[in-house]
Amino acid sequence: DPSFRVEEDNITWMIIDSGCNRHYLFRGDFLFRTENINVPIRGVGNNKVYATKQGLFMGYFRTSTVDGKSRWFPFESFGMLIPGGAVNLFSVSQATANGDNTVVHEGKPDSCMHGLYTRAGDFIPFEFCNETQLWWIPVMRKSEETTTIFTATTAASDITLDEGVALRSVVQNDDHD
Repeated sequence: DPSFRVEEDNITWMIIDSGCNRHYLFRGDFLFRTENINVPIRGVGNNKVYATKQGLFMGYFRTSTVDGKSRWFPFESFGMLIPGGAVNLFSVSQATANGDNTVVHEGKPDSCMHGLYTRAGDFIPFEFCNETQLWWIPVMRKSEETTTIFTATTAASDITLDEGVALRSVVQNDDHD
């Protein structure tokens, strides 16, 4: 159940959000080449919430393949830091903005297809949480030690890292809703 695994080892969980136009993170260790900002974020109730950094959001998504095996798919995108936030938000509109990636929601949550098709042909499944009634996606931290970290935190022998493909959904930084 992802709602109880917002942070585990080197993996963070993000809520799939079709309403936000940026990837929002509450931890800065997924952001690289950052710059300090002070941008109000609207749409979070009546709370005053501010993004304090923006930069390159890098990590790995777990894929699902036709043969039933998985691997970690590297990606790069634009992200913003909201320190002290309770959850991370994965922006559907940002992930599909360049037209190379497609989000699919077909059928009931416990069956059919729910996830992101990448331009490289990989399918990254979303995970549904019955308790929260939300879709989630796990993201592993990108670092120089990614291979070592992955080996130490995963028992599945059929998952490998693929350094050759990047998911790029970078958009212009002109709207911070």
